[in-house]
Amino acid sequence: MFISLLITFLLCAAGSAYVWHSAGAPNPSWRAHYPPINQRPRSGPVPRMARYRANLHQSTIKLMPALQASPHPGRAKRNNQANLLALKIQFAQQPEILFLNALCIGNLRRKDPDPEMRALFFDIWTKQRRYMLKNIDTRWLLSALITFEFVSDNPRQQQAATTSFAFFSMMRLYESERMVHGASPTKQLRRNFRVQKVTMGFNSNSMLRGDADENLIKLMIRLADSDPVTGPMIGELLARMHCDQGNIFARIRNARAKRPDSERNM
Repeated sequence: MFISLLITFLLCAAGSAYVWHSAGAPNPSWRAHYPPINQRPRSGPVPRMARYRANLHQSTIKLMPALQASPHPGRAKRNNQANLLALKIQFAQQPEILFLNALCIGNLRRKDPDPEMRALFFDIWTKQRRYMLKNIDTRWLLSALITFEFVSDNPRQQQAATTSFAFFSMMRLYESERMVHGASPTKQLRRNFRVQKVTMGFNSNSMLRGDADENLIKLMIRLADSDPVTGPMIGELLARMHCDQGNIFARIRNARAKRPDSERNM
């Protein structure tokens, strides 16, 4: 089911940027089922970024100060200063550049992003990309990649951002639901288990003999080869996914590896 839905969605997303238009839609009534997409406005001042851009390499060495969350935070007012403090606590004792990347992401997804933040974000991922790929955690790596949808004028980068968002978000959603139902992330696939139909009338995929999973990964690899900035980010995410044994692609790969030799060429 997951593979059928994901490959259908990604093949559509890969053909164009992820922009929805209501005018001329064949059946605009579907919009009544979904809330409008609104970006949050920026609140309060943001730090000046010029000094960080001038000494970006230094930010890979300098560590953020040690801070601790309040034991009684209560309902903090959600403004720029509160978000800034939360990020400083999250990145305490970590390289400053990781904090700056997260700060840029939070700002650039709003209605009125700061131009200096945009310039700093591009500097981080063009001038310090190798350092970032080696040191950033997976959550923030994906968030940075998705942010290119909001800030880039390059169609290939926008496509990489939207397709990666769909690919990894659908995988995370599927794995989350699977765990809710008590299935371990590394629980192996059942052999000789067949389902004729899945959701929305789609035909089911053959987990052991099909190639839907390989086609999805090939799509992501093509995106990784399409742009020198977002491409390495996708490549790093795919590498981490391959090393992780708790996802659908690893389970399929492991199940195929355990098939008897007599079944592998069937």
